[in-house]
Amino acid sequence: MESKSENISQTNKETVNQNLEETVIFTEAVKIKGKENILTVGLAGFKVFQKSKEASAITFKWPDVLCIQPPQKCSETVLQYIHHEANNTLLIKTLQIQEISEQCVHLINQQIAASGRPKKLFVVINPFGGAGKGLQIYHEEAEPLFKLTGIETTVIVTERSKHATQIGESTDFSHYDGIVVVGGDGLYQELLQGITLQEQKKSGINYDSPDTDLVKLNVPPIGIIPAGTGNAATKYYNAGGFGAKTSVLNIIRGEQHRASVFGVYCNNKLFSISHLFVAYGMCADLIKWAEELRWMKKWRYLYVFLGQFLTGKRYFDAEVQYRQFVAGSGGGVSSSLSDWINLEPAVQHCYSIYAFPYEFVDTENKKYVDPFGQCCQLVVSSGCSQLSTIKSMVAVSKTSSPGNMEVLNNVTEFKVKLQRENATNPRTEREAKNMELEKYINIDGELLSLDSKEFSVRLQTSFVPVFGKAPDA
Repeated sequence: MESKSENISQTNKETVNQNLEETVIFTEAVKIKGKENILTVGLAGFKVFQKSKEASAITFKWPDVLCIQPPQKCSETVLQYIHHEANNTLLIKTLQIQEISEQCVHLINQQIAASGRPKKLFVVINPFGGAGKGLQIYHEEAEPLFKLTGIETTVIVTERSKHATQIGESTDFSHYDGIVVVGGDGLYQELLQGITLQEQKKSGINYDSPDTDLVKLNVPPIGIIPAGTGNAATKYYNAGGFGAKTSVLNIIRGEQHRASVFGVYCNNKLFSISHLFVAYGMCADLIKWAEELRWMKKWRYLYVFLGQFLTGKRYFDAEVQYRQFVAGSGGGVSSSLSDWINLEPAVQHCYSIYAFPYEFVDTENKKYVDPFGQCCQLVVSSGCSQLSTIKSMVAVSKTSSPGNMEVLNNVTEFKVKLQRENATNPRTEREAKNMELEKYINIDGELLSLDSKEFSVRLQTSFVPVFGKAPDA
């Protein structure tokens, strides 16, 4: 396993002025690069510093300490730890410590074990998604680190489409400290769908009602190791840090948050769970056309994107209603909800409706996406270009432009009622294709067929526990 040798002066720069304001439970003299240092162990972590230079101490919090091996005769003790890059990417680094006692090593290992690190994980791997490297990524990136840190694993490899949903619906996860998905957004969505159904059925609520809050998942936190075609969720959950190693290290660290999701309802039924986005119109059309061109592999997405510019937008008419958090008198967001609001005009002539179950935070000092927020953003595109709509999907800052794009913030739920023509005999081939496309909705990158002209979407806040990192506010 690769690691980077530590430069002690560089570590000082990374961790200077991080004081562990706590009671010291153990202190001893050690050597680092031949220089005498003091090592102090506390409840939140430990630090090392040269005598009379405690202000420039190197500090290590327990969740970031991977392991330390007992010292061997006439050799250095190697401590492996997690280093946080400015972009929230995580790396493994090492620190060589000389003349450390077995008592101190034992105490450090005791504190690591008590740091909240998961001890037993349930792992689901998709061997087919993305470039088909799910198993390779797990065996090369994840498994060695889990073994290094003493984490036990139970591994299941999916064999078919929707297998993860069946696993999620039928598995008792109470014996595990975490659930790990090795795949993309699709595998995570499937597993989440199954776990949600299991939890709602156990609760006995009417989970098919869009007016009912779903029971929040009482399962171990879920971690995602990216190995699929789309890997957006893992980047959001890890505060922008990306890569298999970063995801694995965040799982080992054990930091947990509760992410929000959408419940999507159609024809008086819980139609789907969405952790990433819900889109009707242009984004669903693109996926439908791409599915018909699978032989082109990854190039099909560029082809259909360019093709849509040439063929023009497919417009549809819809009534859109939504509810919002009501701003408090102090300018903040209160817990009260508005009544249903009709988006004007009453019938929208548009080509795209989409929403993410995330909060888009745009302040003077920082712009970021918060997957652990309490509201979402709904966007309806009508007169703007397709390129503007696609750019808006990845932009934190969005501004309404009357007649072009409506950007609705602080949304908690919304309804869409399509005004379809009941034509049974389309007059042209284009009209026939448009009628076919009207049935589809894009949920987390997967195309699903609606069986009604109406669907509703409700934000389920703090719904699923996940491993990750809170965004830097």
